[in-house]
Amino acid sequence: MEFTDLTIICGKNNTAKTYAIYAYYGWWKVFMSNKKIKDNMNFILEFKDENTAVLDLIKLYQFSIDAMPQLLKENYHHIYTGAKDSYSNTSIMLEYNKINEKINKIEFPNTQIDFIQHNIEKQKNDNFVKITKNQNDKWKINNFEYIFISVVYYLHNLCFMPFICSAERTGATIFRNELNFNANRVLNMAQNNKNDRQFLGEIFNKIYNPDYPLAVKENSDMLRAELVGAKLNKCKFIEINPNIEKLLLQIMGGKIIIDENDIWFKPKNNPKLLLNMVKASSSVRSLLLLYIYIMYKIDESNLLIIDEPELNLHPENQRLMARLLIMLVNAGVKVVLSTHSDYLIKECSLLLMLNDPDDKERLEKIRQRNNILPEQLLKTEQINVYVAEIKKGEAIFTNSKKSYTNGIEVKSFNDTINEQNNLESDIAFGG
Repeated sequence: MEFTDLTIICGKNNTAKTYAIYAYYGWWKVFMSNKKIKDNMNFILEFKDENTAVLDLIKLYQFSIDAMPQLLKENYHHIYTGAKDSYSNTSIMLEYNKINEKINKIEFPNTQIDFIQHNIEKQKNDNFVKITKNQNDKWKINNFEYIFISVVYYLHNLCFMPFICSAERTGATIFRNELNFNANRVLNMAQNNKNDRQFLGEIFNKIYNPDYPLAVKENSDMLRAELVGAKLNKCKFIEINPNIEKLLLQIMGGKIIIDENDIWFKPKNNPKLLLNMVKASSSVRSLLLLYIYIMYKIDESNLLIIDEPELNLHPENQRLMARLLIMLVNAGVKVVLSTHSDYLIKECSLLLMLNDPDDKERLEKIRQRNNILPEQLLKTEQINVYVAEIKKGEAIFTNSKKSYTNGIEVKSFNDTINEQNNLESDIAFGG
């Protein structure tokens, strides 16, 4: 598969769609545990003078990519869950073939990283990050490994850190208080048995190796421990893209309020009412993490991975979800998703066809007549849609045809729809 601005994976049940997006998520999450980065620090980093060093981003990510297949293999049981040896025959290869293009686009002004008290800077169309020591600090070259890893971690979070909404997000939302209660019980048990090393080992193994995938764990941890009572500020991204917030609230049918006690939903049609996540509708619960990402986290991550964005949504809102995701793409966010929604795929197809450069004048009138925003239109090079199948025990992902003339052709959906249409015709007119 080639991951582009908007990458969609669809197909029948049990065809490894979720495994595919978890693999992509795991790629970027285990990146920072790559020992090869630290081992090759002297090739990646160059000291210019007593005050300045430069870090070569292309070399950094090339060393990382070469080592990632083995690193992924060592972490499958964390990414997916299960015994480590159950993945002994599993192999996933990922290539980042546009790394130079991505790195050249990265640009940030002279910025201080608080936890190391040094400044970093990168110009557009340059693959080097300049690191400058604070004037009041001594430049400790023998301690630079820590500074190096800190800078790499900061850059990775800034440029490549993914945010995922797992298909289990609704359960993580509704049971977050129970999970928090259980976590506190575990900590109390550990405190009461602090001298029993075997017991503590079992407890911490359970905490760091839970019986569910990494994506589910991270969704649960965020909802359970990172939000309530935290000081949350609306992202700058939303200030620049107010139409995204407007459409998100339309799909949700209200707004989310997070205070020191709980997470609440205020319905648009009854603004005096406050519902916690137990009482809110299933659609609100399934949208909560996406809401948090767009409103509060999107400045920290420009890669969104979402498993079945259509969960609990009416067909009308599934269509609007497609428009929302395309708006995110056109605002600079990479989106990877799996779906069973023909409405979502069909909407993406229509928004692609509406953008045909050879029929602009006529399509512009149709766009305006249907209240479709210019930033909700797609280009062919922005989207790849894959159909997942299992053949001879292997997961195969076939890229669907796409064009401005015919839109996106997804055989698995089209075959099912045609079967229904044929049955309807047979009932109405058949003998």
